[in-house]
Amino acid sequence: MAILSLKLLAILSLLTSCTTVPIYNLGELGNCNFENDTCGWIVHEPMMEPGIFRAVCGFGGRLSSCLQFNVFQDGAPWTRQTIRKAGSNEEAVALVTENLINNTKHTSDIISPAIPLSMEHRCLRYSYMVNGRSALVVAYITDFFEPFALSHYLNVHGNSSWQKIVTASVSLPPGIEFKIVFRSLQESGSGSVYLYSILITNGVCKGCNPHEFRCNDARDECIPMSKVCDLHRDCLEEEDEINCGTVFDLLIKFCHN
Repeated sequence: MAILSLKLLAILSLLTSCTTVPIYNLGELGNCNFENDTCGWIVHEPMMEPGIFRAVCGFGGRLSSCLQFNVFQDGAPWTRQTIRKAGSNEEAVALVTENLINNTKHTSDIISPAIPLSMEHRCLRYSYMVNGRSALVVAYITDFFEPFALSHYLNVHGNSSWQKIVTASVSLPPGIEFKIVFRSLQESGSGSVYLYSILITNGVCKGCNPHEFRCNDARDECIPMSKVCDLHRDCLEEEDEINCGTVFDLLIKFCHN
């Protein structure tokens, strides 16, 4: 009996001595509406890589649409601006980047500080709007010395046809340290991307709101129901335009809307 007790004490001692990974409180980084500052999100200086080209994907709101770039951060930098919401007198502060130059394509990134390693699931929820010939790419990087080489894509959004602020959420990877990247892609012509708020919470994403369409369970990607079967691909893998029926069905939908 004494030997068994000693063994149990040894096991308990071993378990309590194991290294545990704490759950971090991300402070304002994890809950930011940009009212006072950028909450630690930074904009890199423009960079050119002579002779080295990288694939930049997400044009038109589709990851399959890629172009080769060797110049990064050549677009208008993200800046804090006070914006009047469409259809109301209400104002909000947002991070904004715009393209006012024709016949050019630009990228503009804003990057978070390092998100500490955690074994817990976390959810990134953000509010945004995309206007004109622009797109918003959401990704994360693990190689902090290569901030422009995106390979871990979380979401991509094309033009917000209804000019409404949209909320989306994606699950963040557990078990690694990383930085989150919001990339604005500007095509020929005028366009703008607005980022209104960022919220990072512990636990898996809760899913879509009742008035939203879930594109894919794995990505926890949500879009407004009004964007389903509207002849415009809004989901990352274009799920919102699958099984939409005949042209006659679409005409009925638009008439009812």
